[in-house]
Amino acid sequence: LPADDAERIDGKVKSISTVPVASGKFEINFTPEDESLPKWIVAGMNCKVNVTTYNQADAIVLPKKAIHDDDADPDKHYVWIVPSEEADAKAERREVKLGKHKDEEVEIAKGLKKGDIVSLEDEDEKAKEKEKKDKEKSK
Repeated sequence: LPADDAERIDGKVKSISTVPVASGKFEINFTPEDESLPKWIVAGMNCKVNVTTYNQADAIVLPKKAIHDDDADPDKHYVWIVPSEEADAKAERREVKLGKHKDEEVEIAKGLKKGDIVSLEDEDEKAKEKEKKDKEKSK
């Protein structure tokens, strides 16, 4: 809660009104982290608030198109890992547990580590298309 050039006040939100108290304005009750508040704060003040609902600085995030659903169990998800050391190595399927998602990005909660190279394509579909083209060529 910065007020003009005053210091920032961090705290935890206790409640947010579900109905605006004025156009675009909501009532927020919070508990400051530091119990000794500056003297310029008075009850009923208006302020601008930034609320962080989730923050995972070291999260691994992928585009949705890199994540595939298991045909046998739609609650299971996987990605295709591309081995970095061999140019012609086959991608390997790896099961992942999903975390939070926003728009076209999905957090990977479990199954990947920093540095893993993930294919954006479905390697199964790619293999099927290659097989189909090979069959057509051999006709």
